[in-house]
Amino acid sequence: MRACVLLGGLVALLTSPASAADLGGINPDETRGKAREAFARGDYEAMAKGCEPLVAWAVGQLHAAANDPRRVGTLVESHLDDCLALGHAHQLAGEWAKAVRGYQTALHMVEAALAARQDVGRRTTERDNLMREHATLLRLIACIQRDELREPQAAAATLAKATDFCPLLKGTIEDLSDQYLKRLSAFIADRNAPRDFAFEGATLYPRQALRELAITQGQLGQHQAAIETWTRVNLARPLFQGGGVLGADVAPLGALLQKLPPGQPLPRIPMLFVLSPAAPATALKMDDPQTWLRSCGWWGSGGSDYWQFALSPSLGQEFEALEFACDLEQTDPRYGGQFKCWARTVGEEAGTVEIGSIGWFQKPPGRDVIRRAFDIPRGAGVAYFEAGIAPGKFRVHSVAVKARFRPWEELATRPEGVAPKADVWMQSECIPPNGALTRNGEPIQPGTATTGMRPGRYAFTYTVPDHPETFRAELDFAPGARYGLFINLDSPFRWSLTNLRGLTQHPPSRASLVRLPDGRWLVAYGARGSKVMLSTSADGATWEKPWPLPHCSIFDNIEPTLHLDSKGTLWLAYFSNRLTWAPLAGASYQLWLSSSRDGREWSRPRPVLITLDGIRTVFWREFGSIAGASCGAAQLVEGPGGRHWLFWREFVCSADAPEKLSELRRIQFEGARTPSIGSAHVAADPAGRLHMVFSGGREGLAYATSADGQQWSAPRPLGIEAPPQNLTGAQLLLDGTRAVLICESLSGAWLSRGSLDPTPKFEPPIKISNHVIPLCGSRACVTPDGQVALLVGGGSAWFLRADRHTLSRPVHKF
Repeated sequence: MRACVLLGGLVALLTSPASAADLGGINPDETRGKAREAFARGDYEAMAKGCEPLVAWAVGQLHAAANDPRRVGTLVESHLDDCLALGHAHQLAGEWAKAVRGYQTALHMVEAALAARQDVGRRTTERDNLMREHATLLRLIACIQRDELREPQAAAATLAKATDFCPLLKGTIEDLSDQYLKRLSAFIADRNAPRDFAFEGATLYPRQALRELAITQGQLGQHQAAIETWTRVNLARPLFQGGGVLGADVAPLGALLQKLPPGQPLPRIPMLFVLSPAAPATALKMDDPQTWLRSCGWWGSGGSDYWQFALSPSLGQEFEALEFACDLEQTDPRYGGQFKCWARTVGEEAGTVEIGSIGWFQKPPGRDVIRRAFDIPRGAGVAYFEAGIAPGKFRVHSVAVKARFRPWEELATRPEGVAPKADVWMQSECIPPNGALTRNGEPIQPGTATTGMRPGRYAFTYTVPDHPETFRAELDFAPGARYGLFINLDSPFRWSLTNLRGLTQHPPSRASLVRLPDGRWLVAYGARGSKVMLSTSADGATWEKPWPLPHCSIFDNIEPTLHLDSKGTLWLAYFSNRLTWAPLAGASYQLWLSSSRDGREWSRPRPVLITLDGIRTVFWREFGSIAGASCGAAQLVEGPGGRHWLFWREFVCSADAPEKLSELRRIQFEGARTPSIGSAHVAADPAGRLHMVFSGGREGLAYATSADGQQWSAPRPLGIEAPPQNLTGAQLLLDGTRAVLICESLSGAWLSRGSLDPTPKFEPPIKISNHVIPLCGSRACVTPDGQVALLVGGGSAWFLRADRHTLSRPVHKF
């Protein structure tokens, strides 16, 4: 998809065929230049005024050229960016109704080009590009109508046009089902057949628009229509080679099924088995290609095939239990397959719940039937199971399923929440010899992990021979969450279990903490769905219900970094695709700054531009279209005298106030080419000197120092004794002449004590969390009174807290 509005010099705007006289004396290039400068300083009203005459002229010319297809195409190529710029200006200013009108003008231009070029031999790739822009503009307009203007009917009408220029998504559900089954049959017959990129490219963005249509129809109570739309989306999914069949999203179908009026027929859904009290059982022949046609997913490796199937309860019912009978044949007793079963919960905290599995490792060769029944937690809608064939090892011939039901209950009537089973990992790898860890009086063996614990309060005791005191803690495990527990008495941090959930275990989840002037903690973190969530807490353990950063439902907002300046103003640096409006993770992202006094009301975002080799850029796209998940967090640093720096990768800008930070430039290292820095962390000492640690590629972690943030000493390796492999995400904390380094590895997070003078030298690292409770790039907060705090964990988070001075000496804490 072409870039939307290319402001700030990313790529020069296409030259307009209009003259100054045509535009009432306005010079197009000069007008665009002024609009770009207005964008750079965050003056979106001036930006809109600069775009309006260009758009008005283009619309008039488009109408005049209605009968000249080639002229229409030229006008669209020349002025589409002007229309998009006008929509962006209003959108960034929070003028959502005007933004819709601006984007609708761009939409009409794309539709005019699609219609005009149908019969003049336009190349398929060019037409596909216009179709992508058409679908993503529909999605953007509709999301604004639905989520900002509260006009769901208008949003549904907008999204209904998603198939207008995509014949592959048109037709009846029956026709689409037949086409889908033909594609899947061809895939099964020849796994090495070329991937159908044309089909994938032609349907990818329209399917994203249809997903939003299905969500909107569900909100409007149009449940039958929503089911048909979701089915249409799933039937248009492309087939992947090597990595498996792209899994169908059938969970929403199960939820919508419970909202249909009794007696209303379901559309044909090939990838969903609906069971009912009248017909509670089904049997699937796993070696029959006709069975594979009913799958909702597949993955394969080394000649093995694993097929996934979805089961849904009928109207008014939910699964209470599922019994599986696997007719399997074991060939190699050293290798047994594993039958897996899981479910999707519904509601505000929807997610996956692992139900159980059946393993037959070391089973004697031969054919047998293994039966296993699983209880299904309340709130689970669609249930899934996976079984496969591994030639020469095992073969599942068939799977018979029998369901037991209970009446469907609304979530509000369930005091236990969505899912009543806490999935808890108990990690005890740091228990010393002759030490003991108990849970409710029962011993836990070193190095073991326990799963499937029920919710409730658990009392833990930890006895260590060198310490006469027995360490005790009581933790409340809530339903439907996943926990990890890590204990290492050499760690200086005290742990508190929080009620925060949903921190995803990948880099955009990184949490950023600050201590507010009134003593409360504020956190910003990346949650599922590429959203930035915020919350406050008085003690670090009990947090308010998180609220999203504004406009999270429309745009992807990721990689948040909080900063509290010396004047008490909160600053948030984050990445968002507000200028690319593509609904996929590979879209380009822009760095933004916003401020707040309380963490709830935020100023409208202001862009931070980047100057690379003398060219000012706006989008990440110029660095290789890297996905937003790899952006890397920015960092705000305040030094003595109120000087502020903004660091991001190998770029920096500085000013005497955060509101003046505007343009990043590449930093320079003495006697060395500036390396490509994936993650850096900077600390300022009391004298105002800056110290940076970063991942230095093959050399591992590196260190450099600077007086101004622009010119840096030559990088030198950090002297860490016996470090774990692949240390990343280094953070540097200063305490006088002492320094503390916090790093991550695949096995967990580590803390190392040392000093930087005269050369960096650190002691062997101490483990402060493990892979079950990852750090995920979360940054430590150092408060003015010397407190250091961290948030770690994924599905459920822990609050780690220590005094800065204790980090330089071993302290035994739970």
